[in-house]
Amino acid sequence: MDHKIMKKGIVAKLLPVLILLILILSGIFVFLIHQVVTSNFETVILEKIQESKNTFDSLMEEELRLLKASIISLSGNSGIEEAFALKNRDLLYSRTKDIYEKAKEEVGLTHWNFHTADDVLLLRVHSPELYGEKSSDRYTAKMAMDSTSWGYGLEVGSRGYALRMVGPYYRSGELIGYVEQGVEITPFLEVMKKQTGDDYAIFGLKKAFDPKKWKESRESKNLRNNYDDMADYVLLGSTATDFVETNIQQFSVQALNEASTTGNLFSTITSDGASYTTGGFTLLDGKGEKIGVVVVIHDVTEQIQEIQQTLLSLILIAFVITLIIAVLLIARIHSVIIKPLQKLTDAASAMGEGAIITDLVVTQDDEIGSLARSFKTLGDGLHGKGVAAAAIAKGNFDIEIPVLSERDVLGQTMTEMKEAIMTLTENVERMAVSAKNGILTERQDPEKFSGTYRSIIIAMNNMLEAIVIPLQEALRVADHFAHAEFSSRFDETVEVKGDLIALRDGLNAVGTELSQVISDVSDQVREMTASTEQAVASVEEVSAGAASIAQNSAQVSSNAERTVDSVADVMSDMGEFTSSVTMVASKVDDVSRLSQDVNDISGKGLVQANVAEEGIQAINGAVNDAGVIIEEFKTQAEEIGKIIEIISSIADQTNLLALNASIEAARAGDAGLGFAVVANEVKTLAQDSQRSADNISRIIEELQAQSEKAGAAMQKATDEVSRGSEAINETIRFFHTIAEQIQEISDNIAEVAT
Repeated sequence: MDHKIMKKGIVAKLLPVLILLILILSGIFVFLIHQVVTSNFETVILEKIQESKNTFDSLMEEELRLLKASIISLSGNSGIEEAFALKNRDLLYSRTKDIYEKAKEEVGLTHWNFHTADDVLLLRVHSPELYGEKSSDRYTAKMAMDSTSWGYGLEVGSRGYALRMVGPYYRSGELIGYVEQGVEITPFLEVMKKQTGDDYAIFGLKKAFDPKKWKESRESKNLRNNYDDMADYVLLGSTATDFVETNIQQFSVQALNEASTTGNLFSTITSDGASYTTGGFTLLDGKGEKIGVVVVIHDVTEQIQEIQQTLLSLILIAFVITLIIAVLLIARIHSVIIKPLQKLTDAASAMGEGAIITDLVVTQDDEIGSLARSFKTLGDGLHGKGVAAAAIAKGNFDIEIPVLSERDVLGQTMTEMKEAIMTLTENVERMAVSAKNGILTERQDPEKFSGTYRSIIIAMNNMLEAIVIPLQEALRVADHFAHAEFSSRFDETVEVKGDLIALRDGLNAVGTELSQVISDVSDQVREMTASTEQAVASVEEVSAGAASIAQNSAQVSSNAERTVDSVADVMSDMGEFTSSVTMVASKVDDVSRLSQDVNDISGKGLVQANVAEEGIQAINGAVNDAGVIIEEFKTQAEEIGKIIEIISSIADQTNLLALNASIEAARAGDAGLGFAVVANEVKTLAQDSQRSADNISRIIEELQAQSEKAGAAMQKATDEVSRGSEAINETIRFFHTIAEQIQEISDNIAEVAT
């Protein structure tokens, strides 16, 4: 081989590599510098975005403070309080419209609403023709109403976003409703531009706006309808509207979607030779949900030009330095590597053609010299191993493989390969014999092998497992079915493939069908049991009601007997009273005929008068006792009437239960025949109970009518006894007078007699 040709070839091949290395090193150097510069540049821009975020938040806080102060200042306005309390929309509008127009002109107030305490929007001062909807549909109003305090935050309107403040409104300490005021946030952008020098734009989520209303709103302001300019977002306002609309396609929807609440960078926009970096932060409504993005547009044309000039200078410097290093490196490689390799190349070419090189001489003591000596040793050992490999390839495992030393990896590996093939063959034959004899549990240990040999053993084991495990699971499910455990199913964690899928699905289907049949039978038995229990409970209630009626009827009978006894006492006392009156009349006659016995007779008359008085008092007490007994009887009769109503209601419910039970028995078919008989008996018992209750009710009504009559009679007797008592008392007074006169007559007679 021509050494010059080889030398030129190596140098020719190394030169492009070195040139590429130069370029790579230069690129890495420039890239690192660019990253540092870009990172610093992005940090500065991000700080400006965060500064804009802080400015925007400060403007919102200040505006909320002003809105709250404005609402508070309305307190004490008697005209507004009166109209609001009366819920007089026209009067309230007339008293607030001038205030609104002035606030709109001076401070930019755009929204002013009045909400009633009962959740109705009473008046929009800025749009008086719109009213009446539910106030709590607005989150800020709902926040205020739920807490009876302040509600605030951004909300979506038909034309953009407004910052709203809602507060309670009181009159004489009484809550009469809520007042809401708000401003649009697009004017904030001009204020921010004056403070930071950057341009701004607000993009709102399209889903918050109705396309038709948006179009009408834009046309009413003689503005172009920009609703379809980009996907998902629509431009609400900007300090550089023409620029944004012209370059709207360069504003990435993905970047707007990924905007954070603290602010982050988006991309760089190029327009008319100028460069602008964009970034922004999300807008959140009162509920904390994203409703849009505020985009910061910063002109970085001058900064980018400065960075580009700096990078160009750095690239030139890096290229010169790298070129010098490459030239020095090529010279060193030529002297140390290329020359020694020329000798090794000849030897390698010969061995590549199958020759065994043993006389290669290199005087270097470095790696290249060691490489030459290794070439010779390699040639000595390859011959014997080639012979052994040929024998193994033909299936002859009795051949001995020469191993030169402990470091002879090829020799050792060939020996291990022969042993592994022999062991693998024995294991496969053993598994085949066991499977043929029906012993499917026979497995081989794959850990005894490695690589492809291990994979073969694992594959054989897995093949048996794929058959045995599903068969075992199927036997387990079948055993459960045999012991009436029909809820058992084929374990889903057991992997089943191919024809065994039908076995799994068939077993699961059998279990499902049997479980459903047993469940249906159990449901019917439970329904019959529940209906029987209800029937038994209804019978017990009827029995308890009948016992209560019997007890109250016995008490009524006892009270009636007491009434009869009392009436008898009254009649007896009336007889004594009549006898006493007759006796008094007789004595008075005797006094008139027998003046000589007048003293004795008058004394007897006084005694009999006292007896009559005591009889009248006894009669009066007896009559009063009879009246009390009759009243008690009436009360108890009313209680019995209530019990009868309960029994009637129970009978009706029992009757309805029996009807439902009969229907369910009919549905159950032959299985419900026995239950149908029970239902008919319950129905008959309910009808008997109803008839008994009706009879008892009729008897009670008759007793009540009789007790009413007895009460009236007793009242009349009481009145008569009272009049008789008064007459007796008058008679007693007359007797005393007569006695005194008779005593005087007796005294006169005695005087005459003497």
